[in-house]
Amino acid sequence: MEFLKNILPETPVRLTDLISVRDGQIVSMALSRVENAQVALFALSASEMVSEEAYWGDTLYVVLSGELVVEKDQTRHIVSAGEMMAMPAHTGHALRADKDTKMLQITLNT
Repeated sequence: MEFLKNILPETPVRLTDLISVRDGQIVSMALSRVENAQVALFALSASEMVSEEAYWGDTLYVVLSGELVVEKDQTRHIVSAGEMMAMPAHTGHALRADKDTKMLQITLNT
């Protein structure tokens, strides 16, 4: 496939089966091959965090299992399994998992 990777074509797959939580680590798997669209799976072990970052494009976090804590300035949002949250481009924010969490991150820009 030209734009996608790490996925078998024409084969149903459960997203949570593609990536595993590893104790004390953040695991990622890229699913896209294009510059203006980053699609990746992440598995965060409980207590792992991503320090404040700002991405080059609008970013959508889709929580597949567990809970993702998204912090911006003094505001804290808890995004649970089955929920999603969008962050505008160039907006600094941090991520944390209080329990084992799997998520799909999609970042888009033109």
